[in-house]
Amino acid sequence: MNMSGSVHPPSSTGLRSVEEGPAILQQALAVQLKIPSEQLDLDASLLQLGLDSIDLMSWLHRFHAEGVELSLRDLYRRPSVNGWLAMLRKSRPCHVPIADSVRCWGTMRVGEAFPLTPVQLAYLAGRSPQQVLGGVGCYLYQEFDGTGLDPERLDSALQRLVLRHPMLSVAFRDDGTQVRLPASSWMGLVRHDLRGLSEVMGETALLALRERLSHQLLDVEAGHCISFEIALLPEGRHRLFAGIDLLIADAASYAQLFDELGSLLTGQELPPIDPGYDFFSYTQQIRDLSAPRRESARQYWQAQLDSLPAAPSLPLTCDPAQIRPVRILRRKRRLEPDQWQVFKRHAGVMGLTPTMALASSFAALLSRWTGQRRLLLNLTLFDRHALNPAVARIVA
Repeated sequence: MNMSGSVHPPSSTGLRSVEEGPAILQQALAVQLKIPSEQLDLDASLLQLGLDSIDLMSWLHRFHAEGVELSLRDLYRRPSVNGWLAMLRKSRPCHVPIADSVRCWGTMRVGEAFPLTPVQLAYLAGRSPQQVLGGVGCYLYQEFDGTGLDPERLDSALQRLVLRHPMLSVAFRDDGTQVRLPASSWMGLVRHDLRGLSEVMGETALLALRERLSHQLLDVEAGHCISFEIALLPEGRHRLFAGIDLLIADAASYAQLFDELGSLLTGQELPPIDPGYDFFSYTQQIRDLSAPRRESARQYWQAQLDSLPAAPSLPLTCDPAQIRPVRILRRKRRLEPDQWQVFKRHAGVMGLTPTMALASSFAALLSRWTGQRRLLLNLTLFDRHALNPAVARIVA
């Protein structure tokens, strides 16, 4: 969706057209589902065919961009091509602000602070040790084992990424703002040469690095938002320790950074990014475009406050406020591919995405442990709007 001046696509996609709409919608969904258009049953459940929650959010944004007043609940209620077409034809138009084609939303300027988004503000608040179970960052950490990686080449590639993406040079303030620094505070790739150690000593050193790096609280107030360290191991092996505070990047951005890093390490040139549209531009545009809907939602939820259920009251061995230091651990269990396919199939039959089914299962488990029939869960939402072609390449 081209939003460099308008929330409408460059040319009308005709989704509401009686003559063209069915074919356009069928073809677009078939491409997304990776099946031939003629094989897409117009009455088949799109959830059973593989659309997930993020896919539905993307379609909702597309409909809104075309001036169609639909809700996410509508898309779930009738998840088929014919179901969506029927709602498109009956829906009332919503107001979509049309900006001047030359309108500029502005970009980040060095030293000029701008507000955090709500989720950034929540992440920043959670870093405070004054918060119950606080004092931790929303920190995405991974380790990568491999062979033959040249540390100098890796450092050079990372430096290019830092220069390419403005959010990698941002510092955060306790007044709820963020500011681009004149230069990144990242000090470069840290190297640990473990090639001369015995197998036992080398493994001990790797575990010590994991212990230190996997739960670190980066100094984001000084602009330290990324961490890359590499351990050089015998026989040309290495282990890369990578961490990014999600104040500066969502999960899609994290994947993009590593895709771009891989391209640079293999000698490929990266596609250019639009210097006239960045995360600041996006926040300004989304604020203006969503203001009426946001105010309507605020009023709705304000009226619901007194009737909302309480948070889960789990049985505890101690007061969470007394836990020091706080250490967040991940519990996991892996389903085999055939088990996961069965789970997804059952979810689709019930009109649910896998994400919804997992969240419902989690809520049911909490209900069993708490004895509460009604409880409140607070979940983050992947809500990146394709307002401008540049959004796809923005790391933020």
